[in-house]
Amino acid sequence: DGIIRGEAEAPILELANALLQGKEDLFSIPNLTWRRKGRILINPLSYVASEKELNELTFTNFPLLKNHPTYIRYIGQPFYVKGVSKEKNFWMYSLKSPIYHLTVGRGCPVQCTWCGGGRSSLETITGRKEVTFRGVENVLQSIREAVSYGYETFHICFDPYPHRPEYFLELFSRIREEKIRMECFFESFGLPTIDFIKSFKETFPGPKSLIALSPDVGSEQMRKIHKGYAYSNQALLESLDQLKANGVFCDLFFTLGVPFEKEADVQQTIRLQKMIRGRYSNVRGIRTFTIEMEPGSRWHLDPEEYGVKTSLNHFMDFYHYHSGDKSAFSSLGYWIPDYFDGEIDAKGFEEALQRIKCRHFCFIHPEARKSSTPFWGRRLCDLSSLFWKVKGFASSHKSKS
Repeated sequence: DGIIRGEAEAPILELANALLQGKEDLFSIPNLTWRRKGRILINPLSYVASEKELNELTFTNFPLLKNHPTYIRYIGQPFYVKGVSKEKNFWMYSLKSPIYHLTVGRGCPVQCTWCGGGRSSLETITGRKEVTFRGVENVLQSIREAVSYGYETFHICFDPYPHRPEYFLELFSRIREEKIRMECFFESFGLPTIDFIKSFKETFPGPKSLIALSPDVGSEQMRKIHKGYAYSNQALLESLDQLKANGVFCDLFFTLGVPFEKEADVQQTIRLQKMIRGRYSNVRGIRTFTIEMEPGSRWHLDPEEYGVKTSLNHFMDFYHYHSGDKSAFSSLGYWIPDYFDGEIDAKGFEEALQRIKCRHFCFIHPEARKSSTPFWGRRLCDLSSLFWKVKGFASSHKSKS
């Protein structure tokens, strides 16, 4: 009967209070879409949390979540595999450290082409027009509380101004002053400055801490088209040199199958990855994923401009698409008709990309914190497939007996 659009913390509290008071007039509730006497009414998208309001929110009230100790202990990155116990998932597919996703702020000043959370997308979906940071002391309190519940590693995926790291330099300084022992997985939206790298190493010297970079593609031209904070391959290598010199571990993330990309561009990505593997021992993982169609992204809003075909046009299209047995790692929700030579449909596009991934970008490693070369990744994938087939056969035979 009601949906809160955009940022919902304050509106949902107002809605709950209004319903408890028996009110039928809900026109004053911001961001609310609701049903009244068979009609669907849409209130203005007027609530966007300010810094003061973000600072008043609590992000660590874990007892509200049923079985919260299990979630804290066992649900982590990078994978959770169905059909495997939570204990085995933790030891086989996670980073083996309880990971808390730290809320530092909201908003983004740039718009990557595939992202549904960039500047223009956020303005459309939530009404947010600017970046807002939480206060350093408020974030510090969230860290203390999360540590008290057993979290060890903190994932930060909020870096709106990578070239201006003053906020994080202050936060890291306060963490050192408070002598909080923690690991950090930091996703840089661009390339970190040397001051950031040094402060990161001083604050998080542990073996599980790292900075993740997302060059996305090997082609500088493709990177300029698609990435909000684009940079040259030379700048990337210089940043990796700085990370290595300061003893900071690094993960790299790439993709393929993007608009305007050609086979020669994919070859550039293959060569760049190979060079990095041979040169940088501090790069623990190089992972290549295809990208799903995200609602509100530029590809989604203007597919013709990007030469993209998609059947995901409305909310219910996404709902039905992701309610089935689709895989986030291979089911994309779009295809590019002229990416490969000859006619190709959505299924053929996904299958062709999957073959390229398996041959040139397979990164499966027995330790989830690391990645393999494509050759050894394929071998492990073959063994894993054989294991699950044998396990399934054994289970079937046992049930028949």
